[in-house]
Amino acid sequence: MAERPLLLFPQAIKQLPAKGRGFPPSRVNKPGVARQKERLGPAFQKLEDVFEAKRAELSASASGMEPEKVLVIETADAVDFQRAVRSIAGLEWLGEFELDDVEPDYFHYESNPSKPVPHVLYLAMTNQRAIEEIVSLWNLWKSDEQKFSEGRTKWRDLFSLCRTIRYWNTDDRLKETGLIDALQDILADAPQSVSMEIEFWHRSEVRLRASKERVLNLLHEADGEVVADAHIDEISYSAIKASIPAELAGRIVGDHRPGFFNEDAVYCLRPEGQCVTSIPDSVESASIPDRPLPTEPPVVAILDGVPFQRHPYLVDRIELDDPDNFAGAYQAGEQKHGTAMVSLVIHGELNDVDASALNSKVYVRPVTAPDRTHVMPNQTAAEIIPSKELIVDFIHRAVKEIFERNDGKDFSTVKVVNVSLGDLSRPFSRTASPWARLLDWLSWKYQVLFCVSTGNYGDDVDLGIAPQNFAKLNDDDKSQKTLAAMAESLPNRRLLSPAESMNAITVGALHHDFAGQYPQTHRIDIQPNRHLPSPITRLGSGFRNSIKPDIVMPGGRQFYEDVPGRATYRISQGGLSPGQSVAAPPPAGTAHIDHAVYMRGTSNATALASRGAARIHEALREIQSENSGAIPDANLAVLMKALLVHGAAWGDAQHQLGILKQYAGPRNFKRYLSRFMGYGAVDIERVIECTELRATVIGTASIGAGEELEYRFPLPPALSGWETHKRLIITLAWFTPINPAHQNWRQAKLLYTPPKENGYIDLSRKEADWQHVKKGTVQHEVLQGKEAYAYQDGDHLKIPVACKTDAGDFDDSIPFGIAVTLEVLDDISINIYNEIRDRIPARIGVGAR
Repeated sequence: MAERPLLLFPQAIKQLPAKGRGFPPSRVNKPGVARQKERLGPAFQKLEDVFEAKRAELSASASGMEPEKVLVIETADAVDFQRAVRSIAGLEWLGEFELDDVEPDYFHYESNPSKPVPHVLYLAMTNQRAIEEIVSLWNLWKSDEQKFSEGRTKWRDLFSLCRTIRYWNTDDRLKETGLIDALQDILADAPQSVSMEIEFWHRSEVRLRASKERVLNLLHEADGEVVADAHIDEISYSAIKASIPAELAGRIVGDHRPGFFNEDAVYCLRPEGQCVTSIPDSVESASIPDRPLPTEPPVVAILDGVPFQRHPYLVDRIELDDPDNFAGAYQAGEQKHGTAMVSLVIHGELNDVDASALNSKVYVRPVTAPDRTHVMPNQTAAEIIPSKELIVDFIHRAVKEIFERNDGKDFSTVKVVNVSLGDLSRPFSRTASPWARLLDWLSWKYQVLFCVSTGNYGDDVDLGIAPQNFAKLNDDDKSQKTLAAMAESLPNRRLLSPAESMNAITVGALHHDFAGQYPQTHRIDIQPNRHLPSPITRLGSGFRNSIKPDIVMPGGRQFYEDVPGRATYRISQGGLSPGQSVAAPPPAGTAHIDHAVYMRGTSNATALASRGAARIHEALREIQSENSGAIPDANLAVLMKALLVHGAAWGDAQHQLGILKQYAGPRNFKRYLSRFMGYGAVDIERVIECTELRATVIGTASIGAGEELEYRFPLPPALSGWETHKRLIITLAWFTPINPAHQNWRQAKLLYTPPKENGYIDLSRKEADWQHVKKGTVQHEVLQGKEAYAYQDGDHLKIPVACKTDAGDFDDSIPFGIAVTLEVLDDISINIYNEIRDRIPARIGVGAR
């Protein structure tokens, strides 16, 4: 065990929830009945006209089907739409989404007329009878009486806040999906057929089956066929992968819309989801000291390609679970990405001489296989998700088979799942993708932590300066140029699905590695500062403006090459140093098998985060052995999540990223900086061991909606009245259950109130914005100060943890982890660790007050 291990909170004290007065909600000023009548009257008339045309069309086809349409209502504020839907027969709730706030127009806040106004979109499947009823209610609302029967008063709110009312159409099904551009790119290679994905509105099983049947009939009429079909009720996901003739794809690019594009059961049409990993060939032999073999079962599972198990640094360290026999599809030298990820999780960078191997094996489930369709220069086949699969369904099966087995094998020890993959076709755009929703649900169901990469940004970087002039700049100016270019390209650097997952830890890449001397070639280091984000990393934010990435980890130094005649720079390919040295399979025909390659990217950073979580697990297991029952196995993953983020800090990067203020403005600078750095770069050593001047106390428990638990952090007497720089770090993490039927998605909102001023210690908030930290499933705050406050031996800081509902009621108890660190930043001769340790009460049963 460490010389100064992490300390344990006694069990939290249950408190009566504080009755805060809060702030009264801001009122949206509405345009009034007369103005709404003028604005929306034609729209309501069109609703009836379109339905009549649809009815006539179906009557002519003698199909016997009842006409249905998807009704879209956009409002200037949130309303209880589900309650409104329940009041009308023939309406079926489909979904609700928060859109970007809009500038005030007819709607504005009374207290702040210039403040942007919310924009919410509600959707419901409707038949003709329901539309007639809605129009009748509209006519009643715009009359003088406005007398609504019980249960229908929500329609009064809807009409007064309504921006638009219409039907979902083909343009909606294609909006922001990138399908047309993707088809155009694919057709350039003259394929025989093209794959695409069709997502359906989530409905009852009977209605969904009928809807799919209609779409499949239309697809077959267009000479298309179904490649894969998936339905996951828990995340409201239903989709098919379809293959269509290239000739039809060409006509679609030319504005032709086949019948299934116009089917009301279809939510959207997307390009085929795909993950592509590609690594240069190995360039050298690896050499690291002998390291002990693992003695513990797997803690980390890796979803990736097949690793080269015979590599001397990987032998007897892997549990390969390959039910689809992907290994048989690989040729010599092709097992690259999986080998690299396993190498990083087990050993870290091979050039890191201080690293040690994990004491647990690594579970590997192959989910990608070689694709020899397109091979880059100096590279073997890329690795992709099999084209016959829908990514969401395939990942669902893979994760389920880790924890629910019938072959006698037990991998329940897995607490972390590494996903160094991203869907190139699905950059994050406002709503959570099905893959992200899946990880949220699986994380809650199995109480497991997913570490997910933000994804790599492979486009050219426009620095706006010629190479010869760029070379004359000092390192600080070079960094500033690159940061400015990253900020300018922010809309194109959005996270790749599933990086917006609410329960996952999303990892971005720092421009850092342990490589030493490297060949002096024509390559250019456009980001000389190793403590700043890599030019290759993608940036946040996440769902509902949550902090994403959560953390950043070293991803290797990515060099660039100039584009002749332009002021832009493209990624330099190849396996030369610098970068992160990782194990690699030997090229075909090579005798020795101890190869290595230098690689870079957010995949690497994510693997190092998973490795960090495994090292935290080792520390927690030691604490478990000394404190029986203090940390339940079921709570290990959520406590690992808290501690992984607990080691994060912006540090000096906060000042070096000051150029971003010109893009964000001083008031939003912290929120904007979080899009680059998340909560910061992680120092794992800080969270697995304490020092004389730094003490970390951890705890874990479960909490229900409306409950509050209080933790008490003992204050070291030696600091009483001492004016010295102090830092207090508090991290709270949990896995939330999800509600697909609510726009907020996150059901459980946990939060604490930092003890900023309570007569004992006076600290001010630093780093991440205090409101921004409450958007996700991690609240991480850093407070600092130096004021001298006198207190008595036995005094403590109170840290209350509360649980609130955020997306509908729930009955579950929510497991969480909490970590609190008090640290003295000045070099003084005080052992605060011992003083805090000696004042932590013994663990007893949960009390009630």
